[in-house]
Amino acid sequence: MGFVVRHIGPPDWRLVRAARLRALEDAPYAFGSTFAEEIERDDSFWRSTVDRLAWFVALDGSEPAGVVAVLSAQRDRPDRFEIISTWVAAHHRRTGVGNALMAAAREWATEAGATTLTLSVTEGNEPARRFYERLGFSSTGSRRPLRSNPNVSALEMRLPLTAVRLRFAPSPIGDLHVGHVRIGVLTWILARQHNGSYFVRFENTDRTKEVAGSRDAILGDLTWLGLLGPEQPRDQADMTDSYLEALEHLGAGGHTYRDGAAIRFRTPTGGTVEWDDLARGRVALRNDDLDDPVLVRSSGTPTFYLASSIDDIEDRITHLVRSEPFRRITAKQIHIWGALAADSPQAGHVPLVTRPHRGPVRVGGTGDVTVRAMRERGISPTSLLMYLALPQVASWKEPPADLDLIVERLDLRRVSRRPITFDLRALEVLDRRCSDSRSS
Repeated sequence: MGFVVRHIGPPDWRLVRAARLRALEDAPYAFGSTFAEEIERDDSFWRSTVDRLAWFVALDGSEPAGVVAVLSAQRDRPDRFEIISTWVAAHHRRTGVGNALMAAAREWATEAGATTLTLSVTEGNEPARRFYERLGFSSTGSRRPLRSNPNVSALEMRLPLTAVRLRFAPSPIGDLHVGHVRIGVLTWILARQHNGSYFVRFENTDRTKEVAGSRDAILGDLTWLGLLGPEQPRDQADMTDSYLEALEHLGAGGHTYRDGAAIRFRTPTGGTVEWDDLARGRVALRNDDLDDPVLVRSSGTPTFYLASSIDDIEDRITHLVRSEPFRRITAKQIHIWGALAADSPQAGHVPLVTRPHRGPVRVGGTGDVTVRAMRERGISPTSLLMYLALPQVASWKEPPADLDLIVERLDLRRVSRRPITFDLRALEVLDRRCSDSRSS
């Protein structure tokens, strides 16, 4: 069954009218309007809507097979475009019509300067939601009632149009350990899976905790592991002009308040903050369970909450991999990014790495879980990275020779939700088997 996709201009407004009315007949509650309302619209309305929106219609001969409409730049977010109407005729579903329409809309929006596409999908419409997820959209957690049926909510989804970009952010407060490396290698793998970029950014706004020589030692460990990335490592600085501008914006919007000499962000009360977690699926935290994070210390120095949030905006970070305890931090940052009219990165939270009978691996503990210790034991960096990314490899009969197989196999959504127990003996056995397979 053949079809063509056309970007409809003002002279062909009748095609838009025909496609829109067919969509409303087919799915009366899937849109923000109704067939009864729009059948009464006069010709001037349809001419103006073709002027106001970018319409893409799939045609099977002269019959509409599908439609997508895009609302371009908004005053408060000139780089965010919104898809406000999507429909594919029943007999054209699973034939590529939806993919072709969305590809045309995405290409047009990108060329027009958009960095983000948003849309709303009716809650409970799982086939549509899965379709958008396959295209790369993810839920923002925002909901609103349909105008055509206030008893039904629509869930907002978002697709970044910019290149995928991730960062690994160690702090120079001690040796790099296996818990850090797990986050680093998962970040690196996610960048590879999305053909994105990856870099290292040191988070060291609290200089009182900095350990002399730690930064250089971490750089050496990351070089040995192959996780340094091609870009020059960045460092968070003291108060910058960008941080000051953000504080001014937040203050003007009533989002901050003084707490003595410190400045805090005013976390909203009531309701929840929600997101589609890359590792855990749907996550929702009560706003009333979140505190008001400090943005500026009484000393006048920025905290992680201010520096990391602004740096992620300026570095165009699209995805984050974090350990499970960071969920509450992410929740508060989502509010900060929202108050700055910025898109929050898609985040995935994975379980901590623990030691047998000793709890989570922490900075400042004994050295047998540090990268320095692994190097001294003669463990190969490839074995260490494979084991931390996908602990199952320790039981494989034929361990992979390199990380490429891990990149293909790893799915953050299938990562165990239980903490990973670091077993040094299992790692050493894996390392010997990997060494034997490479030498054979």
